[in-house]
Amino acid sequence: MLDLLIKNGTICDGSGKPSYRGDIGVKDKKIVAIGSVEANQDSKVIEAEGLVVSPGFIDFHTHSDLALLGEPSATAKITQGVTTEIIGHCGISAFPFSKETYALSKRYTSSVLAFKSMEWDWLSLGEYFALLSSRRIAVNVGALIGHGSLRIAVMGFENRKPTHEDMSKMKGLLIEGLEQGAFGLSTGLAYVPGCYADLDELSELTEVVAQFGGIYSTHLRNQSESLVECVEEAIEIGRRTGASIQISHLKAVGKMYQSNAIRVLDLIEKAQIEGIDVTADQYPYLAGSSTITAILPPWVLEGGMDEMLKRLQSNDCRKAIKYDLLHGIDGWENRVELLGWENIFVSSLKKSRNKHYEGKNLEEIAIIGGKSPEDTLFDLLIDESGNIGQIAYTSSEDTMRIIMKSPYVMIGSDGLYVDEGKTHPRLFGTFPRLLGKYVREEHVITLEEAIRKITYLPAKKLGFNDRGLIKEGMMADITIFDKNIINDNATFSEPFIQSEGIKYVIVNGELILENGQITGKLPGTVIRRG
Repeated sequence: MLDLLIKNGTICDGSGKPSYRGDIGVKDKKIVAIGSVEANQDSKVIEAEGLVVSPGFIDFHTHSDLALLGEPSATAKITQGVTTEIIGHCGISAFPFSKETYALSKRYTSSVLAFKSMEWDWLSLGEYFALLSSRRIAVNVGALIGHGSLRIAVMGFENRKPTHEDMSKMKGLLIEGLEQGAFGLSTGLAYVPGCYADLDELSELTEVVAQFGGIYSTHLRNQSESLVECVEEAIEIGRRTGASIQISHLKAVGKMYQSNAIRVLDLIEKAQIEGIDVTADQYPYLAGSSTITAILPPWVLEGGMDEMLKRLQSNDCRKAIKYDLLHGIDGWENRVELLGWENIFVSSLKKSRNKHYEGKNLEEIAIIGGKSPEDTLFDLLIDESGNIGQIAYTSSEDTMRIIMKSPYVMIGSDGLYVDEGKTHPRLFGTFPRLLGKYVREEHVITLEEAIRKITYLPAKKLGFNDRGLIKEGMMADITIFDKNIINDNATFSEPFIQSEGIKYVIVNGELILENGQITGKLPGTVIRRG
């Protein structure tokens, strides 16, 4: 007897093959029948006439480590069709920690992942997973180990090569995380402390990942003038170690560097021919988002947030920072030089006296305050204890479309939760934006290819053998939507508005979204590598 029957849907199965009309039967959390399927007396029936039935969307690139505990219903994700999230990206994961640097790690992690008031005392991924399972969640979740978190646990924010003892400790923590189910290692090489790591350090750690069949996912050191060289570095890590490589949120930053994207796609194609598995993810927006400290020279953040705040109160340090912002540092991606103060927007502030600055760029705020943009930034950081969100316009529509057309590029929201203020609309709108704007309206890629990019492609990358396709025997993670109306409604001024067009979302055989309404069920599970 079936638990659930989906009737008369247009099945887009995730493989990239043409869609077809059919029914889907679900029993005991799995897809058990496809084709012309009859309902049993007690089966729940979903009439999907005129709707697309696809595998549940996999958000390959997220920062929901703490959000899944703070908001287990995952409203931002399930209302856009997501059934699985992969956390721990950009070198920043809510694990592992060490007792020696616990306070430092927690300050660093929560400054990006939000939910700063949350009580948490775990150290390992295993302990985090146990807590997540005990709380229950709406979506499935898999994890990467963040290299930045790993390094802080062993070395703090020290700008130096790891000693043999340091490497042994980092490897030990990494092995522990991989044994507890992590899918691999992520790096944030544009951020402190990830930027301190050289090719040898990254390769040595990735060798461990390769032994477990995991992936190396990287936020590149530079996405502008050195984009090609940075992708070459990632490919070299794959060549040295045999690990599968993932380039995070692939784009070209700065108007003068847009052509680098084509060169990078050519590198990925050649690496695939060579036998190195290199893929990438992107979000379908021209603007990116991060903590505003990312626009400071890396040396300013040595020692962590408290040391940064001390430096910002020193006139001599301020002069040195201004000099570097004006003249640059070899190898450092100077976002101010690339984008201009007018394209760097403050998105989230905590203090009520500063709230009127949200949504304004740093040039505008400087004019209001009668100060230079540099001093405006420094003073705001001091006043807000270093925790400021920023949104910056970095890419072009043409480049984004070129990247989207690559068969090796999947979609990941890179969505950031915030405790105060506004966030990037990609948190609520990524997948409907892909299917509405770039599939239905602009025909950049076909519906079938778009679904492949958000289901089977990420599932294959991670080694899932029971998710990512509409196929008998697969887990019943299913998203049903109206392709004629699916659309993102979240904007930069109103980023928390839910998308439209997602009708039903099924996770492990249970409806978590029905007729567009959240059911409150929490059937999600932790997915472990292997």
